[in-house]
Order: sequence, then C-alpha cells, then structure tokens
Amino acid sequence: GIRYKMTSSDTRTMSFPANSLLAATFNDKLAYDVAAGMGEDMLHSDCESMYGTAPNLHRSLYGGRAFEYYSEDGFLSGMMCNQQTKGMQDKGVYVVIKHLALNDQETNRDSDGLVTWADEQTFREIYLKPFQMIVEQGNTHGMMSSFNRIGTDWAGGSYALLTEVLRKEWGFVGMVISDYNLSNAYICLLYTSPSPRDRQ
Repeated sequence: GIRYKMTSSDTRTMSFPANSLLAATFNDKLAYDVAAGMGEDMLHSDCESMYGTAPNLHRSLYGGRAFEYYSEDGFLSGMMCNQQTKGMQDKGVYVVIKHLALNDQETNRDSDGLVTWADEQTFREIYLKPFQMIVEQGNTHGMMSSFNRIGTDWAGGSYALLTEVLRKEWGFVGMVISDYNLSNAYICLLYTSPSPRDRQ
C-alpha cells in the first residue's frame, strides 16, 4: 500500500497483500480491483504517483524483492502487473513501473556494482516480457530503471534498453526515472559505456 517513509505525514492508508500472494491467485480481475483500491487510497491521501508496481522475476531464492515481484514466470508477472497498472491509472494516478531490468538483489546493487548477465534471447523472452506487456497493453507512462549493470552497462544509462527497446520497439511514451537517490549514485554514470551512436 501507500507509505510515507520520506515525510512526517500521519496519514493512515490501507495495506494489501504482497504481489507474490496476489499472483498465486491467477486472478487478473482481483489484481485490477486491488489496484483500484490502491488508487482510491492514493486520491484520498493526496498522492498522485506510485513507485510500483514491479514485474521483475524471482530469479533467485536470495532476491531481496520476493514480496514485491509477482513470480518466476514472465507472462504471469506481466498479466498481473498490467491489471494493477490499469487499476491505478483508471483512478487517475501515475504509475511508475520498476525496476527495468534484471534487479536481482538488494545488497551492493548500486554504485558498488552489481552486474547481471543474460543472453539477448533469454533477456527478451523471459525478463523483459512483463515490461513489454505493460507498455504495449497497459499503456503505462512511467518507468523506473534499475541500479544494476546489465553486462557492463548501467541499466539507468543504457541507450540500448531505455531508447532502442523501450521507446522505439515498444512505443513507450512517458518518463523514465532512476532508482532512488544516493549521495554516490552519480558514480554509476562514470562506468556507463557510450552507445554506438555516441561513439561516432
């Protein structure tokens, strides 16, 4: 649900089941209804945007976001996240889908340099599939990049991912924000390889 971690607000809001529990129902209408309830809660709390929902996959038992991500299946995660996105957006709030992409763990995921690897076919067919569904079917207008590197490129500065795939292939129109703000997060930019276009 909604939390006011960054403020001193005393606003009280509803709590909802974790996404992994919601996905276990295989009930996309329920996912929509839960999200519509969150949207109502947001409207009554003067909150116009939600950092979520999150369709990354359960790649490991040790992943730090098992509660936030739906499942290990790209289609199920995409279907449920898509319905939740629609449910909140239908209430008039802004949804920022996160974390694009391959966010595997919580520790050492920022400027300390978590590097995740996958070949292009696996990346597209499994790990990007839920994000693609949400852009093409759910028409989301917000996306949060991940802290990690995909191969050697920081995900938040990847021209191939954020422009070539997200905007040009899938037709995403909206904003992309980086994940959270740490005092040393700018270091990630120093290690981002330039795109082929930038090298010319």
